This record gives sequence, structure tokens and C-alpha cells, in this order.
Amino acid sequence: MRFINVLACILSALAILPNAALRADQAVVAGVNIYPGLSSDAQLGGSINDATLIATRLKSLGFNVVQLGDATASKESIMAALDDVATRIKPTERFVFYFAGHGSKSPDGSGVILPSNASQADQANYITKEELFNKVNAIQAKGRTILLDSCFSGAMTRGPIVHKGLALKARFYNFFSLHAKKISLVSVNNNDVPTTTLKASNADKICYFVAATESQRAYEDEFNGKSDGIFTHFLAQRLTDKAEQWSAIQADVADGVSVKTEATQSPVLSPSFASVAVFEGKSAASPVAVHRKSQNVWQTFNEDHANPSQVSIAVTPNLSSIAIGEQFHFEVTLSPGEGYLVLLELDPDGNLNLLYPMSHDVADAKVNGGTILLPADKSQAFSVDKEGQERVKAILFRSKADAQELLGQIPASGTIDSVDSAKDRKIVLASSQPIPFYTSTVAFEVIAASKKRALEKGE
Repeated sequence: MRFINVLACILSALAILPNAALRADQAVVAGVNIYPGLSSDAQLGGSINDATLIATRLKSLGFNVVQLGDATASKESIMAALDDVATRIKPTERFVFYFAGHGSKSPDGSGVILPSNASQADQANYITKEELFNKVNAIQAKGRTILLDSCFSGAMTRGPIVHKGLALKARFYNFFSLHAKKISLVSVNNNDVPTTTLKASNADKICYFVAATESQRAYEDEFNGKSDGIFTHFLAQRLTDKAEQWSAIQADVADGVSVKTEATQSPVLSPSFASVAVFEGKSAASPVAVHRKSQNVWQTFNEDHANPSQVSIAVTPNLSSIAIGEQFHFEVTLSPGEGYLVLLELDPDGNLNLLYPMSHDVADAKVNGGTILLPADKSQAFSVDKEGQERVKAILFRSKADAQELLGQIPASGTIDSVDSAKDRKIVLASSQPIPFYTSTVAFEVIAASKKRALEKGE
């Protein structure tokens, strides 16, 4: 009966909107703080604030917004709202779906988001990636965007981050706790594309911009005395009426999120939408150029142009947590054709380190496709002697001048010893290509060997 009343309210509100509003761009915005079917420690504080903030921004951009919160953000209500938009949206309009709340892995290992009526006992109330994609794909709009401030996986083992005296709460609910004692440390390779679980034919139809990779957690914190999702806080600042492309938005949001979460959270954008104007479809003409004349090393490190067909980095062992002293190596696969490869590492101390080419010489960065193993000597391997987060980015430049400019900003020691120092180092990308470089990123957590053994045993 409650669902009938909620749906009736939604449809009634839509029915009284003036015709002008019905011709506006459309959005469904949902936020969940209260989960009656989950444990008390699973309740959130910032999701409703986030939904209101995004709804306000979208309305200022001309969107007609259906906003759902807590009890009205059940699976049935969210799906009904999406179905309703599909019946009335026009092909010339744009559509946005936004969700703030918990994400998780269901017991079968698939990523899900949790509406307000999610419960440990009833998996039918989870919303899977495929379910969400199918609903949004049925909305015939010129541009379709999904924004998620939640975790789809939350595989990193680290608990709340204490940042400037505040504890950042993760938007991740662990269903495995009641289904299996042993924790599965998930894959971290190929996590910089947010639609990896969708069929290849579907991955480029909808623009996804999500709070974190599938091996990370998404956090909320206090801003100006109220709780907000960290991803949403920085995203909302960048949603203006200025015509911009997603690549610029992603780089700036990732910059803020990474600093706030001590490099433990990395927002991810659908790679094929990097050069597309915000909220537009891929067929729409982009109003601004992708390429920015000047940026700093930190922006370059955070900017994603993920394209596995061009460059892909993988770590072995392929796990979200690696023990202190455990040996690992990287393998970079490159498409045929001349290019210049640079590998940068953000270590647990917050330093940016050059991993390749160690010589700093752009001639040694030159590649022509194939696979590069790092370290090159198979008898050697990397290891880390301190707990914390590791993020390694492979950057494939097609322009020698661009690669040379970046390498020239890195000290002879190969280390930029702080994010602030990286921000002071300006680079000028000279390439005239639509997308000046391609990237691939891998991130994992380094933990004590005893902690990893305990996790794997379920202790």
C-alpha cells in the first residue's frame, strides 16, 4: 500500500507540471540515508543532502527533476520513476540519473546499489548494474548520464579514514559478513572503466561518472557543518551552465576527491565520453576543445582517458590487497603504433614517483606496441614496505613533445615529494590531437602480512 501511495504522489506531481517543464531535460535523483532492513551501523548521514544538492544544480540547468529520498527511494519507486520518464521524454532532451547511498557486492559477487528497502534477507530489492542500464537505456534521449555516489564493490580492506580529525564513512555495505567468513580480495585490473560488467555492445551507450573504482570505497565527510558525499561535493561545484567536456570535469573532481580521501578514492568516467560535452550524447557536437593548453602534473595524473585498446596496465598478483614485502610486477600492453609511455606512482606517503622511463629520457619512453614488463628483469620484482594506498598510472602519449614536457617536470631523483609540489609544476601539452593522451590505472592497498592472512582466513 505504501508503494502505491508513493507512486501516486510521483505521478500526480508530474501531471500538474506545466507543458514547458515537460519539455525540459529530465532527471531522476535519489538519496538514501535510512536503511530499515540493514544494521544500525549501515545508516548514512549525507545522501539526502547530496540528492538535494544535485537536484538543485540540475534544476538551475533547466532539468525537470523527480527527487526521491529514504522511504520514497525504494527499488519500486526508483524503477517506476525511470519508467515514467521513458514514456514522456523527447528525443531532443537529455536525461540524468543520480544515486547517493550504499553500494555493495551481492553474495554472487555482482555489483549492486542499495535502495532504501534493501535488506540482507531479500536480494530482490538490490539494483544491479544490468537492471539500471536496461531502465536508462529504454529512455530515448539525446544524452543519457548515470552519476553514482556509492560503492559497487568496496573491496579495499581499510576502515574509516581519519582526515583532519574527522572519520570518513564508507558508502559500502558488506553482504559477505553473513554469507561467508572468508573475504575475497577482488581483481583490481581494468577497474578504470565503470561499465566493465556490461556487455561490450552496451558499454558506450550511456555516460557513467561514478565515485570510485570497483576495488575502492566511496566516502562521505563533513563540509561546512553538514555531511556530504565527497564525490558529490566536488562534482556539484563543477556542474555549471558553462559548456565543458567530461574530461575537464573528471580531472578536477578526481583532484579534489583524491586529496580529501588521501588518494584512496578515484572517480571513474566512461572513457568514450571524455571528449563529449557534459550531459550531451556522443553524436552532439562538442562546444569546447578537449585539450587544455596548460595543466599541472597532479591534474595530468588524475585525468583519465582510459582506453584498453590503446594502453592497459595490469598488476600481478591481481588483488585489491597486497602484503608488505609481497612481490609484484606490472605488465603494460600497448596498441601497435609509435608512442611514448610514462608510468607514475602515487605511493603511501603521497609522493609521485616516476617508474618508467627511469632515465627521464624521452627516447627511452618511445614504444611501438606490444607488452612491457616492469621490472624488465624477470628475476626482479617490486615490493612495498609501508601500509597504505598504491596507485600507478600508465600514460601513453602520441606526441613526443607532450611526453618530454611531462618528464621535464619530474626532478632528477624521480620523485615529486608532495601533491602541492606537483601542483606547482606546470606542463604545456602541445599536441593538437582530439585526445592528447591515453591512460590506464591500477590501485591496490598495502597491508601487513598478518592482516592479509587473517582476512583470507576469515579471522
